[in-house]
Amino acid sequence: MCSPPLTTAALTGEHGEAGHGDHEGYDASTLARAITQGIDAGGAELDSTMPRWQMSRQDLGALVDYLLGIEVQRGGEHSGDH
Repeated sequence: MCSPPLTTAALTGEHGEAGHGDHEGYDASTLARAITQGIDAGGAELDSTMPRWQMSRQDLGALVDYLLGIEVQRGGEHSGDH
């Protein structure tokens, strides 16, 4: 199994041709739902290999903020805006 890129552009952009499934991009609410409940931005269940995480509301918010703020830099390094 090959995972799609975990960048802001990949999470929030079009998903039909990027190997992410055919649904709209994630926003903070739908990304949190995918992380905790395994449901994609379009309402479909993610593959069973996608873990469902349990964490505090504060930790989940920080993770979502971080993931939606990732920018890919030269050399493949990642940095968060937040």
